[in-house]
Amino acid sequence: MMDRLLKNPNLPLRPVRKVIISCECIEAEKTLEDMGIECINTSKRTNVRKGIFDHPDVHFCQIDSRNAVVSSHQKGIFDLLSDKGDINVHVEENVKDGYPDETLLNCVFFGNNVIYNDKTVSPIIKDMIDRSDLNKIVVSQGYTKCSVAVVFDNAIITDDLFISKKVIEQGVECLLVKKGSVNLRGYDYGFIGGCCGKISKDVMAFNGELKYHDDYKKIISFLDCHGVKPLYLKKGEVEDIGSIIPLIE
Repeated sequence: MMDRLLKNPNLPLRPVRKVIISCECIEAEKTLEDMGIECINTSKRTNVRKGIFDHPDVHFCQIDSRNAVVSSHQKGIFDLLSDKGDINVHVEENVKDGYPDETLLNCVFFGNNVIYNDKTVSPIIKDMIDRSDLNKIVVSQGYTKCSVAVVFDNAIITDDLFISKKVIEQGVECLLVKKGSVNLRGYDYGFIGGCCGKISKDVMAFNGELKYHDDYKKIISFLDCHGVKPLYLKKGEVEDIGSIIPLIE
């Protein structure tokens, strides 16, 4: 079977064959690889601050089935995609430590929607958004992908109140959950989007067990309403690892 980028970013139609995952997530990576899913690790050599230096959602963003943007620190991901002649790999040179430079690639494409901060997103991405016919949902949160778990083509989970209000105004179904139940090393807490990612049309993988989240029952019910089942890649509390990004199906 020929490798190809997901037709729709963050929303695989079939079981994925490759994902991008943090180079630090040994336990989650082993679980995925035992399932036959190849894990493409982020590089350890970046100039982004400790705690999120390895996060995929800092270093990678898929725009559509033909375009992706990679930070200049991620040669491995760049080389992998560049080998596919039909993929346009754009390089963002300015991802670096501190806000807003570490949020240049942190936006969310799904279905016919994109959620982004138009003041902090990479000019490369903003230009493609401006030229598209996507439903453009502009928010003040720079860490947009961190804050959003994509469930379906018109449904998300977020722990950001402002994002929740904005997407509902734009006709996107949204479950708002409490902050504070997702761990992030070196910080008081992480974010719901950063601890998970879909690995097939009907399975969302979590880095930890949802029973430790304060809104566990709400999340399970919301996933169930959209025909999605949770899969836990490790035991214990959920941890923000910069998302599990489905790449190839």
